[in-house]
Amino acid sequence: MAKPSKYSRARIRSRVRRPKKAGASRAWSVVIGAVIMVGILGIVFTKARNDAGADVSPKLGEHWHAYLGVNVCGNWLGPAPEFHDRVNQAGVRAGLHSHGDNLIHMHPLSTDEAGKRTTLGKYFGFAGWSISSESIQAWDAVTHANGGECGTGKDAKPAELSWIVGKQGKPWPTEARTGNPSDYRPQNGDIVAIYYLPKGDKLEKPPGADEAMVNISDVPPEQQLPVPPEQQLPVPAEDVATTTTAAGVPTTSTP
Repeated sequence: MAKPSKYSRARIRSRVRRPKKAGASRAWSVVIGAVIMVGILGIVFTKARNDAGADVSPKLGEHWHAYLGVNVCGNWLGPAPEFHDRVNQAGVRAGLHSHGDNLIHMHPLSTDEAGKRTTLGKYFGFAGWSISSESIQAWDAVTHANGGECGTGKDAKPAELSWIVGKQGKPWPTEARTGNPSDYRPQNGDIVAIYYLPKGDKLEKPPGADEAMVNISDVPPEQQLPVPPEQQLPVPAEDVATTTTAAGVPTTSTP
C-alpha cells in the first residue's frame, strides 16, 4: 500500500478536526445564549420588583395618613415618637414616618415603600419597632407576646394580641381582624388599633382618633379629610346672616 502523502494527511486531519470545531462552536453558542437569557431575566425581575405596586396608591408624590393606636393592658400608649429617617439605614429618609401626632404619615419617597410595600410592618421596621400576629414591641420598648399577662398577682390574666381597622367618621367595628397586622397596608383615613389585652376584653376605639384625622398638621386645608357630621359644630347665631329675597322670604347664610 502506498504511503499517504503529506497532502493526503492534511486532508485527513482536516476532516477529523472539523466536527470537533463545530461541536465546540455549538457549545460556546449555548453558553453565550444562556448568559444572555440570565441577563434578560435579571433585568425583567429587577424592573418588576421596582415597579411592583407602581399603579397602587400611595404612589410616589401622594400623601396619605392613618391613625395608629396601641393599647397595652387597658392603657393607650402615647403618640409614637417623631422620626423621619430609617433607623436601619442611616441617613435614608423614611417615606413612612411619624410627626409625633398619632398618625402614620405615608408619602413614599422610593418604590420600596410605595404601593403594595406600604405596610404597617415596614412603618414599624423603619422606626426600630416590630409587630406580628404573635407579639408587638412598640415605643414603650417592651415586647408583649401572646401568652403573657396583664395585671399582677391574683388579678393577672393571660393576654393576647388583636387588632382592628376602622375608618375615620364611621362606626367602630366590633370584630377583630385575622392575619398578621405587619402585612396590612393602611389606607388613607384608616384608624388602626392594636391591642394587647386579656381575651374577651372590649376592643374600644382609640380616643381622639377622629379628631386627629381632621386636624392633620402637614397638609393644606383643602386636602384635609372631611369632618364627620357628628363632629361638625353648629354655626353660632351671630355668624348667620339673614337676607330677604325679592318675594319677601327671609333666607340665612353663613359668611
